[in-house]
Amino acid sequence: MWSAFVRTTIGIAVLLTCLGASPAQEFRVYTRVFDEGGAASRSEGRPRVIGRSVSLFHAGKVYDYVDGVGEVTIFEPAQRRFTIIAGSGRTAAVVTFDELNHLLELAETETEREAARLAERGGKEASAIGALLLFLINPQFEQQFDEGNGRLLLTSRYYSYVVRYDEKVRPEYVESYLRYADWAARLNSVLHPQALLPAPRLKLNEVLRSRRLMPTEVSLHVSAGEPLRLRAEHTIRWALDSKDRSNINHWESLLRNKTLRFVTFPEYQRSVLLSQQPPR
Repeated sequence: MWSAFVRTTIGIAVLLTCLGASPAQEFRVYTRVFDEGGAASRSEGRPRVIGRSVSLFHAGKVYDYVDGVGEVTIFEPAQRRFTIIAGSGRTAAVVTFDELNHLLELAETETEREAARLAERGGKEASAIGALLLFLINPQFEQQFDEGNGRLLLTSRYYSYVVRYDEKVRPEYVESYLRYADWAARLNSVLHPQALLPAPRLKLNEVLRSRRLMPTEVSLHVSAGEPLRLRAEHTIRWALDSKDRSNINHWESLLRNKTLRFVTFPEYQRSVLLSQQPPR
């Protein structure tokens, strides 16, 4: 139960991932996520790439494309919302920041209730899972900076982050990226069934923000139950090329296409859940 629970609360979306981006701020973040502890990686003798995404910052918006899924998420801070286009390009949904916050409040309340039920049940395993649930709501980390090697370490009983960073990036760009990363973590936690509650990643972003550091590599180690090791590499380019602009134009044209069918966010959530269930 312990291992199964951890596996269903951790997702690639945690690492595949910035409000108030200035229209003048244009840059590109290409992310690859590696599984450093999985069976496939061990058999191949090297970490396996399990996710790729591109985030384009342009004209006050962020366009995020997940390779292999085809889903496009458009972050629109001026309108306080995300617009999500399914990989088929035929269906889309809009979710506001207020709606996301409400859904997260419900999720945290239910998590607290489950932790209380586990405490009442008693037993070593139930107590351990309950403690993990409470950590996911209010994570506490020990911080350590290795300035000589450009690394930040956040450690705890359950989760540990090791972050390599660039401290020479202009503060406004760091702020744009981290604000987007905050909201992306919130969205992923309610959109994708395997994503965890966003509080641990929000805590990490808070520390980076306080030091004005741009993350270039983020490693996550989960020591609860079966160990899990993921590493995300962020390659940043401080300009958009013609292909990036072509993609943005294409996605904007999809939004204007009258054949695009908008569904409610709960309907979109259900479609995502069904698409991720194994075939019977």
